[in-house]
This record gives sequence, structure tokens and C-alpha cells, in this order.
Amino acid sequence: MIVSHQHRFVFIKTRKTAGTSIEIALAEHCGPADIITPIDEVDEQIRRELGHRGPQNFELRQPVSGLGGLISHLFGRNVVRHYNHTLASLIRARIGPQSYDS
Repeated sequence: MIVSHQHRFVFIKTRKTAGTSIEIALAEHCGPADIITPIDEVDEQIRRELGHRGPQNFELRQPVSGLGGLISHLFGRNVVRHYNHTLASLIRARIGPQSYDS
């Protein structure tokens, strides 16, 4: 999955449709603020050899409040992670409707 704020696109990876190849190609056009999820290590090696950006910004820290939030923070439970085949509805909820819809 890739979210490019700079180029205003969201790539949602589906199964068995050359999604990894597309992810590798799109990573070349991503900037430092864009979200790129990790892929298989063999494919990550290809991405590195091509000089493209690797996984970045795919872990999000949720804001904490109160004692429960502090405990979640201490145990690392306040981190949510984008993953390869993230659902469109979840991406929209995490990056916000305004970014997703534009």
C-alpha cells in the first residue's frame, strides 16, 4: 500500500495482480512524507537496488490520554500499522476523508 501526499494518489494492493511490481515502481516517485508499507525481503532488495524508497511512515502512534492511554503507550499498544493489503475503508479512516477523497 502506498499513500503519496505529494502526487495525491493511494495505491491499494490487491492479491495476485502484480501489486508488488507496481509498488516497487511507484516507490520511485514517493517523497519523505508518503506512506510505503513493507514488502517481502526479496522484493525489498529489488527496491533497494533500484534506489527507490523503502518502507516508511507505515506505523502511526495514536494520541494518548488518561491513565489507560499512558499504559497503552508504555506497552506499545498505541501504535497502529498500515500493512500490504490494508482495506480502503481503513486507509480512509487513518489518513482522513479529506486527503483520501482528494
